[in-house]
Amino acid sequence: MTEDMIRARVRAMLSSGDLECEDSARVWAGTGAGELCAACLEPIDPRSVEYEADLQGRTLHFHMRCHEIWLEECEADTTKHA
Repeated sequence: MTEDMIRARVRAMLSSGDLECEDSARVWAGTGAGELCAACLEPIDPRSVEYEADLQGRTLHFHMRCHEIWLEECEADTTKHA
């Protein structure tokens, strides 16, 4: 999946409410455990860094770049509504 496709998917998920932006989210990074990335839906390989974000009791898993894209899209989304 290309970065543009991931961005479009994250934007769509933010718009539909399937994904949210939460400033108070707790985020941990560690070794990938094969979980599916919330942004690109690909498994996170054990050779990759996995980011876990705890959003109101729901844990989302991201590749490092997908996590960065999520944060960037959240920033862009908040700026639009400010």
